[in-house]
Amino acid sequence: MPTIVSSISPQERFKQHFDRTIRWGSGKVIDNCSLPDEAFEKSNYLLFPKSRRNYLCLDLDWEGGVSVWMDEGLPQPTISFVNNENSHGTLAYELKKPIYWPCNENFKKIRISCVNYFKAVLHGYEKKTSADPGYTNASIKNPFSSKWKVTWHNEAYNLNYLAEFVEVSSCHGFRKYDKDKIYAGRNEELFHIARKWSVSIVKQFNDYDVFQEGLYNYLLEQNYSVISVNWSSKGPLSESEVLTISRNVSRYIWNRKDDAQYKYIFKNYGVMNLKDIDSNVSDDDKETVIKERQSLGAKYVHEIRKNNTLEVICNAILKLYLNNQNLSYNKISIESGIGYKTVLKYKSQIIMFKNRLLESKS
Repeated sequence: MPTIVSSISPQERFKQHFDRTIRWGSGKVIDNCSLPDEAFEKSNYLLFPKSRRNYLCLDLDWEGGVSVWMDEGLPQPTISFVNNENSHGTLAYELKKPIYWPCNENFKKIRISCVNYFKAVLHGYEKKTSADPGYTNASIKNPFSSKWKVTWHNEAYNLNYLAEFVEVSSCHGFRKYDKDKIYAGRNEELFHIARKWSVSIVKQFNDYDVFQEGLYNYLLEQNYSVISVNWSSKGPLSESEVLTISRNVSRYIWNRKDDAQYKYIFKNYGVMNLKDIDSNVSDDDKETVIKERQSLGAKYVHEIRKNNTLEVICNAILKLYLNNQNLSYNKISIESGIGYKTVLKYKSQIIMFKNRLLESKS
């Protein structure tokens, strides 16, 4: 059951859950840091404490979205925001017990199962309400800003209670990544996570700075919840390394997001689409069709192998580029694990791909 807290107002509980200093912004980009009083007075957006999540939030990018909880039979949010300019909504459910979040101060003490459960419940609410899945729950609108119309409800909830209203799954969308893939190091694994998240979500952003900030916050969480576990002997990457990866990947993805051919760099979508052999054809004709298909299949497999090799080469070039390394054929061979002579067979494609990278940088 939900827990009603009446001794302290929801406004005061919201203020008290922050740390001694708060990062905040007038716009969605968080670019200031101050004591709480100044942050609550001047900001439109606030960054949640890195070490915990006291609120489960939903970003509803359509007019009248704030009432979706009533339409879907969900509990009443603790805080409801309406944008005075476009009537878009945001809902925030206060949690009775905070979910401690992986960060540089506490990643060794975090129960990842609790973090994953929070994400799964959040994803259930996103699906139920058609909320923006690109919203990372790292920041929130400032409820004391005049930019929003705010409604308060004096109630906090157990996460288990919130879970009763939605379908909760352990697998949730773009947050999955290739767990069975073998990585050469922490940077490569975090780069892979960054790339998959960015490609999946970039078209939902209209502002590059907001996209980069979202990727950075997502990678910080993944650094402490995934990288620190998978590379326990080394621990997580430094936050400066995470920032570098987020900047490089977000810039590259953003510059290519409207390129119709971009997705083919990373994935082969080709299929033969051959129709079933007619059961009424004679045995001789069937044998002829089978031989023709075997020939087509051999050619298809050859093309697939070529495409897969080129994909590996392109990914190697991209990683070298994002890490500001030399893009020589020897470096590409070492990074991709493909023989030097084989790499040279793709010289024209490599030159074309490198030129596109340089164009995107300019």
